[in-house]
Amino acid sequence: QLAQVAGRNGNYLLNVGPTSEGVIPAPSVERLAEVGKWMEVNGDSIYGTNGSPLPYDFPWGPVTVKPGKVFLHVFEWPGETFTIFGLKSKVKNAYLLADPAKKTLWMKQEHDLKIDHHSLTLKLPKNPPDAKDSVIVLETFGPQEWNSGLLQQPDGTITLPANLAGIQVPEGAKQELRIDTRGVAEHWTNAKEWMNWEFHTSAPGSFNVVIITSMQKNGADWEGGHDVKIH
Repeated sequence: QLAQVAGRNGNYLLNVGPTSEGVIPAPSVERLAEVGKWMEVNGDSIYGTNGSPLPYDFPWGPVTVKPGKVFLHVFEWPGETFTIFGLKSKVKNAYLLADPAKKTLWMKQEHDLKIDHHSLTLKLPKNPPDAKDSVIVLETFGPQEWNSGLLQQPDGTITLPANLAGIQVPEGAKQELRIDTRGVAEHWTNAKEWMNWEFHTSAPGSFNVVIITSMQKNGADWEGGHDVKIH
């Protein structure tokens, strides 16, 4: 949560309350100690940083930045090969923040001029340095530049968040479809309203479309039987 909030330019308030005897409960002490231990090693990726320059998180976790540095917060360790798309800036060094020696990671940076596609591949240790959030540091030359559009990811997937969609409403009609504070679509009751995205693909292929839906907490049972058309 701390990394995700920092990656979205937010402030994180971690509150604990004492018991009636004025004692901080043991589980709270344990969690605070764990956060403190992680911050001792990885604090540079939180303190004095800005949130990600991208409007979305990567599948593996969020990004924080400061001048000359990009911090990749990796929650899901990929194994020994890690690839990120969209970073245009030239990377001069890459290392694990938890590594005291700051040993340089092997890397390969490529730019496909034909489709204006930027990729960076790193070789990582087999096991992550942290069970929850392992931070990879990228040191860059000059101001950081990114492709901020929606990109196909190295695993071939393309995520289209509702909050990054354009909402199209029939001329003269009142808009009912809206994006709520969770970033999801709600009140989509008019079949003539629709959403659209612009995104970039870097690899051809056939795609399975997965639509993730939800209902409000304590709401009625899901109403089935509707048709979804994709053009």
